[in-house]
Formats: sequence, C-alpha cells, structure tokens
Amino acid sequence: MFSTTDLDKLNEKIPHNYLWDGFWIDSFKRKTLNISASFDKIYYRDIMIVYKGVSFFNLPYEWRDTMIKLPFMQMAAKEKFFRQFPKETIENKSIIEWQLEGCNSVQTIESFYVVCDKVFVFQCEGEERKYEMTYQDPLPKETYIENRFLNRIPFLKK
Repeated sequence: MFSTTDLDKLNEKIPHNYLWDGFWIDSFKRKTLNISASFDKIYYRDIMIVYKGVSFFNLPYEWRDTMIKLPFMQMAAKEKFFRQFPKETIENKSIIEWQLEGCNSVQTIESFYVVCDKVFVFQCEGEERKYEMTYQDPLPKETYIENRFLNRIPFLKK
C-alpha cells in the first residue's frame, strides 16, 4: 500500500497550471491504467501517470488542470470510499482520490477514485512524448447516476 508521503513525492512531479490540455485516460489494459497529461495533446504528452493492479476506477474520460483541487492525488479514507461504493472490495490495495471541481456543476467538488497496488508518475521525454490513444470507454452511452460517474471497469467484477 502507498503512503501519503509516497503520494506527495509523486504529486511534486506534476506541474500545476501548466497542463493546459489537462488529463485524459490514455489506455487501460491488463489492470494497468495510464493517464496522460499535456500542455498541447495534439502534438505530445508531458506527464504519464501509471496505476498498476487496478481493481476499480471511476475517473472521467478527461479533465482539465483547472478542475483539480490540490494536491493532485490524495489517499482516500476507506470510510469515504465505501459511502459512495459500498459493494466494492479493496483487499490490500490503496485508494487514490482525485477531487475535481465542476464536473457536474460549476461550484461542486466531486471525488473520483482509483483502487490499485502501485502508482508511478513519469515526465515524458523524447519518443515517450508521442502517443496513440488506445482507450475505449466500455460504457460510452451511460450517464451520471446520482452525480457520480459509473464504475468504468465492470468487466473486472466476478
């Protein structure tokens, strides 16, 4: 499991108020979730956040840098997570929380989660900056339920 100190060190690698094009889900394969971030995603990506051993996430497909309540990623309290998702199990995984403003309403802050084993943050250089988006939302026609995004990986459930 990750600690708050570990997450603080990762958050320091992500520039704030620089990633004009924001963050987006780049890919999700074999329980690895890749989030990319860029100043100008038409040409390159600046940052890649990699979550390993993912068993749950409900992040939006993309979000802006300006929507994030700092710090970028926070350790979520189990109680808070289970109030929103009482049927989920987390085993020995970490619950990483993103607090985003204005997803459903301009003045609200909503919590989004990734339940995972490990998190890595990379600054992309050279060939890494190029990318091909391979993620396809498994629930593209679904909408918000009670102002929260649906679990976007129900196919991992037994």
